[in-house]
Amino acid sequence: MMDPKDIFERLIINLQHGVASFSGFIGIVKELEINGIYLAGGAVRDAFLRPDFHAKDLDVFLTPAAFDKVYVYLKKHGNLFVNQFGTHRWQAYGDVEFYYDIIVIPEFYNGLWICRNITDALNQFDITANAIAFDLLLGTFYDPQNGLLDIKQRILKAVRFDYPEISVSKNISLSRNTVLWFRYIHYARKLDLRIESITALWIESNSFREASKEEFALHFFSPSIA
Repeated sequence: MMDPKDIFERLIINLQHGVASFSGFIGIVKELEINGIYLAGGAVRDAFLRPDFHAKDLDVFLTPAAFDKVYVYLKKHGNLFVNQFGTHRWQAYGDVEFYYDIIVIPEFYNGLWICRNITDALNQFDITANAIAFDLLLGTFYDPQNGLLDIKQRILKAVRFDYPEISVSKNISLSRNTVLWFRYIHYARKLDLRIESITALWIESNSFREASKEEFALHFFSPSIA
């Protein structure tokens, strides 16, 4: 029912049918046999949670070498710019409100160690259900935090609680931990997930972060926390 190989094949087909730019993107990955490009985060999570889901954006992680190989294609076929996290965002020509967050793995920095590969990056995600990825060329599944098990049990569990109190980016002074606080509550409600007990304790002890709701909504989205 939740075999990663089957989910990957269905996810790729759904994206090719539902996103105007995706066939070209996955096509160049396969044509050039580019190793080191991974689809991670919400789209992968939702492919396991809801068979009929429609992605609104994609989180794509790349090694520096892979980014160099795909860079010309991205510039030629869309707008490549910096997002609120200080990483790249790609808006392909022909897509309506759909975008790709393009994250070069060593640039994915949360105040801990510099990430060397996709496993390092997934181990610095927000929740375990998001810390899963597929290699776009090979279909290899990565799940270092047992995110798939938590998805099956419909649990929202934080990956870790040792992120330093640093700002999201040079342009946003909001603490990364405050961003996580809103994301935990919002996605538990949105996805109908039960918050794991230690994560729930962290949320409760950090309730003071709710005072930053307006600032969070300004830069990200209006969170459902009531």
